[in-house]
Amino acid sequence: MAVFAAIVYIAIKAKGPGIEFLQGTNWIADIIFGLVIGAVWIVLALFLRGTFFSAAFSLGVPSTFSLLPSFSFFVVAIFAPIVETLGFEGALRKLFHSFGIRPIITTILVAAAFSAFHLFAFTRGSYQSVTSPFIAAFVFSLIAGTIALRRNSLITPIVFHSIANIFVYFVGLGQ
Repeated sequence: MAVFAAIVYIAIKAKGPGIEFLQGTNWIADIIFGLVIGAVWIVLALFLRGTFFSAAFSLGVPSTFSLLPSFSFFVVAIFAPIVETLGFEGALRKLFHSFGIRPIITTILVAAAFSAFHLFAFTRGSYQSVTSPFIAAFVFSLIAGTIALRRNSLITPIVFHSIANIFVYFVGLGQ
C-alpha cells in the first residue's frame, strides 16, 4: 500500500495533462452512464458464465470479507472504487503521460497495473486459475480507462467500479 501511495504522490506532482476528477464534469450524465455500464458488465458476467469468454467477465469475492460486514461493504463499494480509480486512471495515467506515452498505450499499461494489483485480491470465488482474475481486471480496466478518456472524467469509472463491486459483495454474501 505504501508503494501505491508513493506512486500516487509522484503522479500528482508530475507535469502534464491528466484526467481531472471534477473539472468540466456533467455529474448526472457521468453517474447515469456509470450505472448503465455497471449493469451491462453484471449482465455479461452472468450471461457469459461458463463460456469461453467468461474469464473476461468473471466475478470473484475480494479478501475484505474477513473484515466486519459494514466496514467490508464500505471498503468494497465506496473506498476501493474511489481510491483505485484516482490512483490508476487519474494519477498513474498522468504519470505515464508525463513520460510522453500515447493514450492507447497508457490505457494498456494502466490496465496491466490494475490487473497486477488485483491478482491476489481474491481469496475465493469462481476462479479456475490466477489468469481469470487477471483477465477480468484487465478487461474491466480497459473499459474504465476508455470511458475516462472519452468522457474526460473519473466519475463514470468510479460509479462503474462501485456497481461491479457492490454486485460482487452481495454475490460473496451468498457463498
